[in-house]
Amino acid sequence: MASKNGWGLLNLVTLPGWLAVIIAVLVLDAAIYFQHRLFHLVPWLWRLHLHWGR
Repeated sequence: MASKNGWGLLNLVTLPGWLAVIIAVLVLDAAIYFQHRLFHLVPWLWRLHLHWGR
């Protein structure tokens, strides 16, 4: 759907499908990692993190 409608950053460049998948997985993984680190740094996010971890 994103490809058909031209949504997303990877639609701005022409890449082989396998490379687009690798880039997408790495970027999403980095986003989740930095979100997790932010949850450890911000006190009220830390409380949410503790609650969700139960």
